[in-house]
Amino acid sequence: MKSKVYMRCQTHSKKTYTKFYFSLKNLAKKYNFLFYYISLPKKIKKYTVLRSPNGNKKSKDQFEIRFYNFLIILLYNSNMPNNIFKIIKSYFEPNILVKISYTNK
Repeated sequence: MKSKVYMRCQTHSKKTYTKFYFSLKNLAKKYNFLFYYISLPKKIKKYTVLRSPNGNKKSKDQFEIRFYNFLIILLYNSNMPNNIFKIIKSYFEPNILVKISYTNK
């Protein structure tokens, strides 16, 4: 029986993004499962803050937050170890938001 796991991830830093990808790549070689990596469009939120709200309206600071989004699809057989999700979870860093869904065929 084959199973698919979809992991939709979101992070603020590109270093975390690449580190998680390479750790999953090494894990896939070790446990012999396939995984696909799809990069989704990044979202940029921009904020404008007035420096002095009382007087000078023209002096403003602009900030932006970038969200890097990616989708990881894991394909594996039912003979995988049961603790594979605990192992994958150990590679998550605190600044990665992950949503997991799966299907069995």
